[in-house]
Amino acid sequence: MTTSTTILPVLKQGSKAYFDSMGGPIPCTIEKITTEQPDDLRPGSFQQVTAIVTEDGRAYRKGQTLTGWGLHFFPRAALGRGQHTLYIKPYRVQA
Repeated sequence: MTTSTTILPVLKQGSKAYFDSMGGPIPCTIEKITTEQPDDLRPGSFQQVTAIVTEDGRAYRKGQTLTGWGLHFFPRAALGRGQHTLYIKPYRVQA
């Protein structure tokens, strides 16, 4: 029997990420993550994330500050691409 260990991408302070918007992923850099449950690495509403937009596009401008839950942001390595769709792969959050 073989086993494989998959290392999940990590959303953490200083990392490049995407903001999950209705118009598609918005590139940003994570400035700060605070949480009420530091031992829980799953993305959730108990994490408060602050990020800076890194590229102009759609309704967002470079340098704009975004704030949301851990579920609203994801590491760039967690972006999956299907034939006609984008999807978010599993990831962890490190506060």
